[in-house]
Amino acid sequence: MQTTQTKNNVNIIDASSDSLSNDIEKALQMHGGLSKFISKGDQVLLKPNFNTGDPFPASSDPEFLLTVIQKVLDITSDVSIIESSTLRLKTEEVINGIMGAEFKELGVPLITEQDFKYKTIDLKALGAEYIKKVKFPQRILDTEA
Repeated sequence: MQTTQTKNNVNIIDASSDSLSNDIEKALQMHGGLSKFISKGDQVLLKPNFNTGDPFPASSDPEFLLTVIQKVLDITSDVSIIESSTLRLKTEEVINGIMGAEFKELGVPLITEQDFKYKTIDLKALGAEYIKKVKFPQRILDTEA
């Protein structure tokens, strides 16, 4: 029997501790913990926001992202970051400039627009009224749900 969640589960936590890692863990525990969503051996694709070279808060918070990456790595080793900055910027340079050496030390693969092979999806054939087609990176479409 399939059930449908009819109520959103929104929680507010006191995140004033000295440890971002502990605060993130506390927030995740309110929803059953990260292991409720990720299992050992799962492939995890994280999509931060580095569309420009602007620092946080115009992009993802480096400390937060590094902490989340580490928490996911504690469960599964198959973790990648996927991102594409604006056309005039090189995504890898943007991320390395904002994230620094700590990101490289984690050894998490970075998938950028240079690596994308796109597949066009005909939304009109699927009944879309306004947007007729989109292009998605094949890597995302091939990932098992």
